[in-house]
Amino acid sequence: MITRVSAFIDRNTSEAARTDDLRARVLVLLCQSRMSVEDLALALNCSESMVRSLLVRPFRSLFSGEGAGAARPIEPLNLRAMPELEPAVGRESGPGSADEAAREQERHARLLAAEVRRWLCTFEVSDADRQRIVEDAETVLIGSPLNEAGKFDFSVNSAFLEVIGIWGRRARTSRSPDFRTRLSQWLASWIRFWVTDTVVWGRVFDLAFDYFGEKVRAAA
Repeated sequence: MITRVSAFIDRNTSEAARTDDLRARVLVLLCQSRMSVEDLALALNCSESMVRSLLVRPFRSLFSGEGAGAARPIEPLNLRAMPELEPAVGRESGPGSADEAAREQERHARLLAAEVRRWLCTFEVSDADRQRIVEDAETVLIGSPLNEAGKFDFSVNSAFLEVIGIWGRRARTSRSPDFRTRLSQWLASWIRFWVTDTVVWGRVFDLAFDYFGEKVRAAA
């Protein structure tokens, strides 16, 4: 489960914090679409406490004052304008050599690959199916829009539409795809929501695919 102490949500950089502000706005829109905190935590593979913490981010800047408890008048959130906010650039590598940046990406990829394996093992499907789910999720992510920094171009509108397209009331009451396809879409969705580094994506899928492939070969 992705948590607030995850390596993929580094709050030590201003860019990562800005990304979180945009994620928070996505969650507000999803709540307004009648998704519960419990559903959001499930859909995004995170804790309910993390969902609640992100939900209050848009409101924190509305409070200020010289004394304790002082506050300025609260203006309503302009939800219509939220999808037009500038897309986040994602987590950027810190200062250092290219080798250091590559080692950091590898560390993040291994941590995320372990989480992907754990997540997939909570479902009663075969290892061969898990391998195909990983492969299909990677296909979903291929062609994701990138920004000038080469990271996934996270935007409020796209993230909202992706999650509501999988978890919204209309999506769940319409004819659903088969379970394996749904899992691949779900996996791609929560990875894309939390992680913007496409280099990490590729390494994660390679590690997870090989892991389940080895299990299939060992069982043969």
